Amino acid sequence: MKNPHDQNVVQTDLVQEILQLYNATTDNRIRRQLLALISKQLSKQELMKAIPDLTTYRIDQARLDITTAFSSVATCTQLFLDPSFIQIVSYGTRDLKMESGNTITIPNVVRTACHTKLKQMYQSYCREVEFQPLGISSLFKILEACAASKRTSLHGLDNIAAEGSEGYDNLINLDECYKL
Repeated sequence: MKNPHDQNVVQTDLVQEILQLYNATTDNRIRRQLLALISKQLSKQELMKAIPDLTTYRIDQARLDITTAFSSVATCTQLFLDPSFIQIVSYGTRDLKMESGNTITIPNVVRTACHTKLKQMYQSYCREVEFQPLGISSLFKILEACAASKRTSLHGLDNIAAEGSEGYDNLINLDECYKL
């Protein structure tokens, strides 16, 4: 069993590493991203004490960034995992390993829509609700992470086979007519 104190020590070390990276860089975009990573773990006072030139405005913006990013990913995965676009199959399971070390067994699923179609639906949905969508490369990375088998369309295959067979029957009948 893990000691909760050990997790706090690791988290504190991680926060210290992020603070060091923040202080080492001069790129404001990178600073904002690093601040977003730790803005929820520490209070504004703790952050301002650790980073002397930091303002409450920058902290608020970093917290907004992390909230918006989480909301974007949540909206995207909610659409991609919607039962309208996936189907649970009756065979096989998949094990998901969590960061905590736990393993969750889930049934295999088959995605019934192609990645490009899902991406288009997501972007259309975002336009309708006036929501800033994730970038295309991010969407494809999420689809890769939410692994599912792709359904192969066999629709119409029986008709094609039947028509092909009918064509051979017609040729045989035509041949028999000429033999007479």
